[in-house]
Amino acid sequence: MVDIVSTLAKGANLAMLINMLPKRRKPMSKEEFLSAVIDLTKNSNNEYSFDQATMTLAWTDGPSVETTWERLQNPNGWKAIVGVPSDSKQGENVPPSTLFIDRSFSPRTVCSSLVRFYGSKSRYPDLNSTSDMDYIYGILRLDVTLEHFKIVDAITNALLERTTKLPSDTQGYLEAANLALKEVGYEALWAKAFNTID
Repeated sequence: MVDIVSTLAKGANLAMLINMLPKRRKPMSKEEFLSAVIDLTKNSNNEYSFDQATMTLAWTDGPSVETTWERLQNPNGWKAIVGVPSDSKQGENVPPSTLFIDRSFSPRTVCSSLVRFYGSKSRYPDLNSTSDMDYIYGILRLDVTLEHFKIVDAITNALLERTTKLPSDTQGYLEAANLALKEVGYEALWAKAFNTID
């Protein structure tokens, strides 16, 4: 089984290392960076939470990592690593000018990624396939706030009705929701969802 956590943390060493192009000539100091992160959390209606002790910014669904970095004004001299220090040894050999990103996903977003996968590929994803998991990751890493097609939302709602008592962790939920989608059938959910669209 390809693990969603490791898939979401692909890249340099054990995490996806994001090097954003600097938009400031002078590197942002730690004081300036902390001020920007704290301002972001204060002005986001509790969308973000920040643990200064571990330098971890966390949120569920919402904006993408890239959008969040832009909200921090693309801080020159700083890097973002998807994952938290406790996930691996990645916290041992990273520069102090690093922000860890802990972005989680709700059941709705996980179900939507499965629905969108089938809608694009006309088949159920193989969770043992790295390429399939990469595709799902590509969906999950987008801004959840972006507008979706009505039929996708309707099928997602129908799938959610069948996945009310599943594991709470993203990996476990993804596996169980994918099984539920196979059992009921995408086409059956599509037919049910289509009748609910105005």
